[in-house]
Amino acid sequence: MRFSNSLERFFHHLDLLSETNHERGYHTNLCDSLAHPRRQTMKHHHEFRDPIHTFISVRTDERSVIDSRPFQRLRNIHQLALTYLVYPGATHRRFEHSLGVMDLASRIFDIVTSSENIVHSVVRDIVPDTDALRYWRSVLRMAALCHDVGHLPFSHAAEHKLLPKGFDHEQITVSLIRSAEMQAIWERMTPPLRADDIVRLAVGPKKAKDLSFSTWETILYQKLSSATLLGLTG
Repeated sequence: MRFSNSLERFFHHLDLLSETNHERGYHTNLCDSLAHPRRQTMKHHHEFRDPIHTFISVRTDERSVIDSRPFQRLRNIHQLALTYLVYPGATHRRFEHSLGVMDLASRIFDIVTSSENIVHSVVRDIVPDTDALRYWRSVLRMAALCHDVGHLPFSHAAEHKLLPKGFDHEQITVSLIRSAEMQAIWERMTPPLRADDIVRLAVGPKKAKDLSFSTWETILYQKLSSATLLGLTG
């Protein structure tokens, strides 16, 4: 509780959870309403135009995560910290990086869990049934989306200066995933997601020491880590 209160004050001090950032997250909703004022049917899938992955598709309930305050602030955090001062083209943010990791993690999951690729009985015993796969695919996507949500301005470059000794961005990530704001979103998703399952896949066994990991959960975290590396992360 003490850390959570300090975390909230910290964000307030840095103005990372301001109403301006919160309102900016809903610009797509406003643009969509202005462009289609007479449309009554709600879209259940939405697409982001991405320069690398072409189109990244999300469901409406996943979009609510993207529109949340913790995630929207990633629009203002450079993926490569101060590198853009030397290489002017290195200006991408953790917002689009996280979208890309989610897309790559989904592709890896679909390939690995495809029945035609499961040929060994040992692997078949680990992979859950269809309903459980649907749940874990959603968990993986949200963990990939939120794996960097705790990063501070300038990313790794200033972390040791901005955080108290012994704390890192992964601990902030865990606190945000478990926050009341995000918990309400997880509960509204289809199927509803457990925050601790998202934490497991977002930060892994070394950072989520208060949680136990099954073999399946460890494999999924490793797959997410692979997607993160493919997304040219830091």
